[in-house]
Amino acid sequence: MNHHEGSTTAPLRVAIHAEPALTASPNLGQPIWAVSIDIDAERLPESFTLRDPLTPVEKSECAWYLQGYAQQSPFSVTRAEKAAALVASYPRSIISQLELRKTVETRVTGGGKKSVLIEVSEGTVSADSTVHQLWWELLEDGKNWDPEGVSEIDIRLRRLLEHGDPQVAKEPGVPIRVHTWPSAADFQTVNVLMVVARDLSEGSASYRDISPFVSSGILSRIRSHLKEINSPVQLRLEIVRPGTFTALEEHLESTRDRLGTGYYAIVHFDMHGAVKMRKGTKTKAAYLYFDHPQENRKVAVDADRVGRLLQTHQVEIAVLNACESARANAGDDANIAKVFYRHGVYNVLAMSFKVSSHAAEIFLGSFYHSLLVLGQPFWQAAATARVASRESPTRHARFGLDVSVTDWFIPVTYSSGVDIQVVQHENDKPTEQDASCYPKISPAHIDGDGPSQVFGREFDLLRLEKAIAHHGRVYLHGPAGVGKTALLQFGCTLWRETFFTSAVVYLDFDSAELQTAGAVLKHILRQLLAHGGDPKLGARFWTLESQELESWDIESLEQAVVEILADQTVLLVLDNLHAAFSILPPPLCPGALPEKNAQDIGDILQRLFEPSNVPSANHRIVLAGSRDDLSFLKPNFSTWNDVRPIQLRPLDLAAGMELVQHVIRRSGLLTAAPNHADLDTMELLVSLLDGMPAAIHEVL
Repeated sequence: MNHHEGSTTAPLRVAIHAEPALTASPNLGQPIWAVSIDIDAERLPESFTLRDPLTPVEKSECAWYLQGYAQQSPFSVTRAEKAAALVASYPRSIISQLELRKTVETRVTGGGKKSVLIEVSEGTVSADSTVHQLWWELLEDGKNWDPEGVSEIDIRLRRLLEHGDPQVAKEPGVPIRVHTWPSAADFQTVNVLMVVARDLSEGSASYRDISPFVSSGILSRIRSHLKEINSPVQLRLEIVRPGTFTALEEHLESTRDRLGTGYYAIVHFDMHGAVKMRKGTKTKAAYLYFDHPQENRKVAVDADRVGRLLQTHQVEIAVLNACESARANAGDDANIAKVFYRHGVYNVLAMSFKVSSHAAEIFLGSFYHSLLVLGQPFWQAAATARVASRESPTRHARFGLDVSVTDWFIPVTYSSGVDIQVVQHENDKPTEQDASCYPKISPAHIDGDGPSQVFGREFDLLRLEKAIAHHGRVYLHGPAGVGKTALLQFGCTLWRETFFTSAVVYLDFDSAELQTAGAVLKHILRQLLAHGGDPKLGARFWTLESQELESWDIESLEQAVVEILADQTVLLVLDNLHAAFSILPPPLCPGALPEKNAQDIGDILQRLFEPSNVPSANHRIVLAGSRDDLSFLKPNFSTWNDVRPIQLRPLDLAAGMELVQHVIRRSGLLTAAPNHADLDTMELLVSLLDGMPAAIHEVL
């Protein structure tokens, strides 16, 4: 049987229960477990002893392979091959120690079973003895068992933890549905809240980190797909900005006050985690790294504190694509997933190692598609996504290279054993589908033809978002061709779709359409009606717009905008200001507006978006231009002071080479992996063009 096909028969249930037994040699530091196994609820007479298949030194080498090979050292092929061999030997050792092949194969081939469900649980454990530190998910690959009889069977694994409610059974049955929320339209919504945090300090090694917009891009594509198929359950995605713990608290409290408790079914933490000593104690604890409130760095928040917050707001599912979020070898408090579970979040997806952007893209794309579109239960959606990752082992590496990495087992789920389901189909049965059949989602792309336009800009966008949230007014500057417009256009799409503000208005003064105050007002009004504002106002103005808008005078246009802005928070983006508002007259500066037009536009924008004139609003403004200072705007925007400057720099070498390869591949000129000579040429090209995206596109 092909392991992508569904099965109408119940799976063979293999329940593995472990208790700490002895401690091996202090020099090895490897725990030992006493293991009992139940097959379809029937205890095997044998008892087993289980040891960690790898030594600490070997596990350290595997950690480098999983976290550093593709992202930092893609040329270390020989070292990677040795580490990959260690990973391959890992599940075979567990299977051998527990004699699982014989146990499973006999019942599968002789009993007509077509699938196997392995459940791992444990009793009371000490700090370093949890069996969940083992890489159990590697058992899902049938090739590790034996090519005879088992390799074609669908094998799924889930980790079970003790449920706090004794009334909740562990037997799989009818899935429990998460709460959906009624909307103004004729559908329900599943509400997802995302928190994104990274080290944003200049020159930080985190710039080789996982893209901060992989997860949001995937969920945006899933949302679009649900709209296209007219699903009765739609997705609403919100992002906490900035990614501080205080902002998360305030966001949850504000939503609870407006809409009630339990609004968010899923909270997704797109940030890093770590294990370190708890202050004032000798015990290790797990921490999540949120944004620092003021500085471009991270700050550690105890996972226990985060878990209590989720419990207060009745969050049912937590997803953490953070490194070490599922680390389980330093005590329960050092496992973020188990800490959350202890606070009532009974379905947690976490990572046992840091994952690359490409690996996260493949896994999360399949996971959320399986969960939100196919209607699979939470743990099963994760298992399906691991299949997709396993069947696509090639990872995009640094410098535009591709390498093969066995990292599909890194995402793990913890649950009570109760199936939880987000969407449900009319036949009340979760849909089975080929694991590879999910929307292909670019890590830095929501819609349009834009992934290459924002190559290497993910952290710049995150820095820009944080500055907007903190300062309200920001000036993005950099030389012509550095990518300001592409970054802002991509950002506006993301900000609209994730509800940064009620509405986002983008005005590009490089356009010949924005020559007068009336034209500017029409553009603002159209965007407010399309992306935000009161629906009643929208219905009223829509008829007028289609019939009479072109004939409206400036006063009518301004009054219409004022009515919409009265109770809305708007992000206004003014791009390419350097030429339009130049102090030089049009004959000397192509693109410069006539002096009176520039003054009229400046006056209207200041009246509309000046906080003192609209006390209830908290509008945010992004200005962009090629000049380093804002002195050229003072004649027309004299009241907009205290603007925070942010410089957009050229791409670094690695991002520039990735962009070069992307452009060449899209043109069809590069069909195979580049050789060393190709890479040398690309490096020279990026250096000669000073990492300027526009120049790279123009030359290629």
